[in-house]
Amino acid sequence: MLKSLKSNRVVLLAVLIFVGTVIRVLFTFNSSGPDILQFYAFARTFDEEKWCFYLYADVGKSYWPYNWEYCYPPLWLFYLFLIYKLSGVQNVVIKVGEMYKVDIFWVTLVKLPLLISDIIITLLIARYFKDNRGLVFAALWYLNPTVIYISSIFGMFDQVVTLFILLTGVFYEKKNIFMTGLCSAIAILLKQYALFPIAFLILHSIIWRRWKHALKLILVTTVILIIPFLPFIMLCGYSLESLHKIINLVLLTRSSPYYPKPYCYNFNGITGLLTWIHENYNLETIIYFKFWFLIFIALLLPILYLLIKKKMDNIWIIMFCVYSCFIISLWRINYQYLIPLIALGLFSFLTEKNMKIRIPVIISSLYPALWFFIFPVSFWFYFYISNPNLELISILNIFSLRIVVNEVYIVYSIVFTGLLIITYLLLTSQYYKMRCEVTQVNF
Repeated sequence: MLKSLKSNRVVLLAVLIFVGTVIRVLFTFNSSGPDILQFYAFARTFDEEKWCFYLYADVGKSYWPYNWEYCYPPLWLFYLFLIYKLSGVQNVVIKVGEMYKVDIFWVTLVKLPLLISDIIITLLIARYFKDNRGLVFAALWYLNPTVIYISSIFGMFDQVVTLFILLTGVFYEKKNIFMTGLCSAIAILLKQYALFPIAFLILHSIIWRRWKHALKLILVTTVILIIPFLPFIMLCGYSLESLHKIINLVLLTRSSPYYPKPYCYNFNGITGLLTWIHENYNLETIIYFKFWFLIFIALLLPILYLLIKKKMDNIWIIMFCVYSCFIISLWRINYQYLIPLIALGLFSFLTEKNMKIRIPVIISSLYPALWFFIFPVSFWFYFYISNPNLELISILNIFSLRIVVNEVYIVYSIVFTGLLIITYLLLTSQYYKMRCEVTQVNF
């Protein structure tokens, strides 16, 4: 009987991965977001400027499709450079009139690690939770429209960041210091926001584990974090200028706020509403944006208190709550920023016993999927594509409301931010009332 159940579970998991992969492959070859074009520009600039890259990361060279700066740590840049050199693709981005078209082979290479990360996270969920819940929640991840959109349509690398955040948590529970430090450093070296949940994981180590354990973890993480930046500082002829640029672009990337538009791609309901008020009533509301980090810190203080005083011990709940605070407070939230929230929400739901916490966590984690059916997703299937797949576009349009009214997206984001705030308040209040019951899961 047990062998039969296990066999059926393996078959269902294989079917899930097959179906989800077919959808992703179909989307991958027929769509592209704008960042994929800009990634080519960054790779070419790195090839030209070598270790002085960050001095030119916001210059906007003649072959750049857009004047968007590279404001990330260098790990993703290394991958872009690798595929740029190995692919041998000429004319990756072609300008046709006022529009740009991109080579599909380049698109596929950029999306490849994102698709692989999707699969690994699916297997991780199924392996971590070995009963039927693991299979159900693996499906909630792998067939999630938001997840599919970011990896196989839009093409941003937040899936890879999410994978290493999750691996950090898994190895932390296994008390593997080196792998925890390695995975946490990789996550942060991909995108800076990974620092926030990982920092509280390290705080958890300081409070609940031996100081020796915590110091080793901090040391491993810090050393690995520093190493990739060293060539940009030491091997560039303008070391101080390069260091200054790295600080401005990587550490202070969101320190100069502006009114976030378009509305359809900002998922902070508060700043979306304030932008709309500014635009329609000519009121200066940007003062709120400038203090986003203070708001973020204020939201983190109750979590820190609960961690220290009330024995808040579920690391998945801690990381989910910290990341939720980031989403609530940052003045501009792009759709791809929600990928870690979804994954951490799934792990939090499955490791938490209190239903008053679990229900709002899962609702706020799955709510972003609705946007996929509101936004005209088929736009990315022809705007940068030389030979659009008209049949696929027609099918996608059947499932899409294709709304372009700004107020709809403002209301949508307000509801989303409201859900996160309610979840945050319920979560912190519930942990304040009771001592956390830790759910142990064998990996």
